[in-house]
Amino acid sequence: MNVRIASDETYQLDLGVLTPEENAIINRQATYYEISAISRDYSGRVTYKYKPTSKFVGTDEVELKSSKGSGGSCSTSNTKVTFIKFTITN
Repeated sequence: MNVRIASDETYQLDLGVLTPEENAIINRQATYYEISAISRDYSGRVTYKYKPTSKFVGTDEVELKSSKGSGGSCSTSNTKVTFIKFTITN
């Protein structure tokens, strides 16, 4: 997925609702970030948030992995990998 944001902008991606046994992780962390984190709210909705380092202009990448079903840990679970390429502009 390609995402274009301004250097002072924060990007959010909704990863859906996951049960406590299911998980989402940052498989490969971004490089130029002030914020690059996954959070879960009280209802189980999981969100990835990214904000580039102050005044950074260029490209950055992150890879997310989410597992649903079968506790998120066994081989029958449904695993989704999301690759995001950010283009950060002024």
